[in-house]
Amino acid sequence: MRFYKFMALLLEYPSNEFCAHLDELAETVDEFNLSADEKRVLADFIAWCQSLDATALQAKYVETFDLTPDHCLYLTHHLYEEEDRERGATLATLKEFFRHNGFEVANGELPDYVPLILEFVSQCDDLAVTGSLLQQSGPALEEV
Repeated sequence: MRFYKFMALLLEYPSNEFCAHLDELAETVDEFNLSADEKRVLADFIAWCQSLDATALQAKYVETFDLTPDHCLYLTHHLYEEEDRERGATLATLKEFFRHNGFEVANGELPDYVPLILEFVSQCDDLAVTGSLLQQSGPALEEV
């Protein structure tokens, strides 16, 4: 489950604190049960992050995830049209799902935010619950 927390950290907006801990994140890659190619991709990404100062990394994050709709980290963005009422119902259902499973979504955060979903998966011990959530999120995750 640590892997999901790790991925959530990599997908969050890169704060100054995140940038200060990139060396620790780089060391963590080898702890995961991943293929050599998967580890290389993660290590290369972290090395790229280390090559930028915090401001440049933050600008790249905004360009990639906030200004490029195909890379939006809000899953319902990929499943529904902007004004589709089903999107709101899905968000409400997802928020209730988290609450029912003992996970509170911070005020102002939408429950379909990929790092939030990964954070939930990292904390939930019920493999049936996390497996179901990841399976249902799969089509939208593939879009990102």
